[in-house]
Amino acid sequence: MKRNSTSVDRPKPPSLGITGGIACGKSTVTRMLGELGAATINADDIGREIVAPGCPALAEVVRSFGAECLQPDGALNRRGLGRRVFGNPAALATLNRITHFRIELVLDRRIRAARERALSPPVIAVEAAVLVEAGWFRRVDYVVVVTAQQTTQVARLIHGSNLTREEAEARVNSQVNPAVRLERADFVINGDSSRAEVERQVKRLWDEVTNQDRGGGELLCSARSPENRGGDLTSGPKDRAGSGVSRLAPIAINSPCAARPLTQLRQPRFRRGLEVLP
Repeated sequence: MKRNSTSVDRPKPPSLGITGGIACGKSTVTRMLGELGAATINADDIGREIVAPGCPALAEVVRSFGAECLQPDGALNRRGLGRRVFGNPAALATLNRITHFRIELVLDRRIRAARERALSPPVIAVEAAVLVEAGWFRRVDYVVVVTAQQTTQVARLIHGSNLTREEAEARVNSQVNPAVRLERADFVINGDSSRAEVERQVKRLWDEVTNQDRGGGELLCSARSPENRGGDLTSGPKDRAGSGVSRLAPIAINSPCAARPLTQLRQPRFRRGLEVLP
């Protein structure tokens, strides 16, 4: 059915959760999706909002970590707090306990608000580094994992965030094993690629999810079964015909089969799988 602002039963835009390790290229992918027309939501921005001066989360952070985590103007010293929690699993767990549920509440509201607009966007892109670890993947239809080598991550942090090598390595090493994210992935984008190559992969992703949203057949189904999502079908994505989720066979990136049409590759199977965008 053609999308329009007056249709009562117009399809809701699909939501993509963009995740990956620190400095893998999540923001680049999200920005490219925004340029294609997606509504973008950034969990890190929400994380800053909820610890603004006067907010309950900031007060709880101060109670847990002391007033030394504040700047002279009363704002949170994020870099100073980062030094304390990255490389200290107990401290990081405390910070996550304070912030994660608050961020999730705001994420949920903003996703619903985007979907309820009179002229809703074709896609909603939610950027969140801890999308999987925090369980927020249940809030989106598809999980897109952006990957990069650890050496790339460290180099980007040193040059882009003005961190020392020790600080950069501590931040990378404090994150979850990449395999945990890939376990939940529907799509994978290689963040080590050139900008032009990443842009090509993003455009391929866009074509895939918007084709399915328009009722483009069985080409795209969710890779995650209800048990893989951590909930039943009511808490996970439905295909656009409303019949539920299907599993996919994986496609290896840069493999010979990547040159063949996806319709020859993407046959749903009763197994866990993901698509690495060729």
